[in-house]
Amino acid sequence: VKVVVAIKPTSATGASGITRYIAESKRDPEKEGLGENEPRPLFSSTEHNLTYLEANRILQISTDTHPQKEDVIHIVISPEKGHYEELGETRQERYDAFMEIVREAGNVIEKEVNFVELYWISGIHLNTDIPHAHLAICRDGLNSLTERRARINHLPRSLLSHHTKNDSGEKEF
Repeated sequence: VKVVVAIKPTSATGASGITRYIAESKRDPEKEGLGENEPRPLFSSTEHNLTYLEANRILQISTDTHPQKEDVIHIVISPEKGHYEELGETRQERYDAFMEIVREAGNVIEKEVNFVELYWISGIHLNTDIPHAHLAICRDGLNSLTERRARINHLPRSLLSHHTKNDSGEKEF
């Protein structure tokens, strides 16, 4: 499945604001299969059904402090229009397949930034015409090459959608 990645500004309230946003913002219980006041489940590279408080703890593992706005990268990942439906026959099959795509994206990001372990949480939003996942990544971690603390100041261009020129010199996204 082809996906589109976009960097989003992080809320002014830091990690707790972003995890709450991912879990609760603009919910559509009918479209998303949620109960009346049920937040979206959050997940990480290894855990399922996290509350936003549990998600906050994951984002602070590498620093042992409450991450602030500048400590978190907020990415949105979405399949190209019409491709989400190809992920499975049922809502749960599509959701599970998309969750694995997000986890694979986390693994790719971890390798590209040379971290031993990347701390991130995500939640899938099915409230729009194009389903998408919000991914909140802690900027701090352990560099796998130097074995020292490191910070992601900018995501490598290789991870971001951008225009390139094809063989005939035309720009392609």
